[in-house]
Amino acid sequence: MCNGSTLQLTGTLDLNPIPPGVQFVWAGPNGFTSNLLNPTIPNATSANAGTYTFYAETPNGCSSNTANVQVVIGQPTAIATSNAPLCRGNNCN
Repeated sequence: MCNGSTLQLTGTLDLNPIPPGVQFVWAGPNGFTSNLLNPTIPNATSANAGTYTFYAETPNGCSSNTANVQVVIGQPTAIATSNAPLCRGNNCN
C-alpha cells in the first residue's frame, strides 16, 4: 500500500455470532494497539509497516490462536524495459 493511504486491518473469528464480551487484541509496529475487530490507521507511513498480531479472548479467559499479517507500506516502483536493439528486417549487420 502507498504512504498516506488508510491501512485497514481485518480480524475474523470462526464464531457466529460472536458472543458478548469477547475482547479483541491487536498489536503492531510503532506501538500500535487496538481493541477493535477491524481497526484502521489513517495516513499510514513506513513507520506503520511490519507484522501485526491479532487474537480474541472470551470473558471466561479462553484465548484464540494468534494470527499475524505482514504489512508493507511505501511508494510503488516503476520498471521500464524494451526489446532493443531492433534491426531493420532482422538484419543486425
